[in-house]
Amino acid sequence: MPKNWKDFLRCDENKTDLFAFMSRRIVHLPLAEGKELYATDGSGVLCSPAESYLACLAPCSQEEADTRLLLHVADAVQKGCKKVTIRTVDTDVVVLAVASFSKIAPDELWVAFGVGSSFRYIAVHEIVATMNPTKCLTLPVLRAFTGCDTVSAFAGRGKKTAWETWKSFPEVTGAFNELLCMPSERFQSRLTGAGQRKQLGGSHFGPLYLNHQNRAMN
Repeated sequence: MPKNWKDFLRCDENKTDLFAFMSRRIVHLPLAEGKELYATDGSGVLCSPAESYLACLAPCSQEEADTRLLLHVADAVQKGCKKVTIRTVDTDVVVLAVASFSKIAPDELWVAFGVGSSFRYIAVHEIVATMNPTKCLTLPVLRAFTGCDTVSAFAGRGKKTAWETWKSFPEVTGAFNELLCMPSERFQSRLTGAGQRKQLGGSHFGPLYLNHQNRAMN
């Protein structure tokens, strides 16, 4: 075991090896009846109980756990789940859940969000029902435009201000939608050169538990 975990985890290679080790081990742990566990290992997907059909999940080219969570939700819905809950403390996941809800199309999608006294359940399906469909799809554009990860934010202007401004100026939805529909892959290909498209990968440890009781009965 490393004596200094902070120093150990500063090395990307160490983290990759650690997550791969954890993924391969955790799928052998005993599970409660009616539970499934999924873990990614590089571009591959491991699951318990063992399952032969993983075409919807593997190979996985998603670099971020945020988008991998939504892939698991889509896979669960395709396999018959009507109600799905995902657990996160990241608002990016909530935004992506709203944006992708209509494509995934579960009956109900819940996000168990936050920790401690701020923990709450967010009903994504109820949020989507009150919003314009195009606005749902373009919500990630607003989040990125107003500051997200490495994207700078407007000084002194937070997400609530941006949301209220969007409500009072709905014409910008069309502009956001145009940005969303831009041929980004062609742009990326030209930017990096033919045949040099960035390969997304890495090993992320992200199990998702599903309850068989939520599966549709044939």
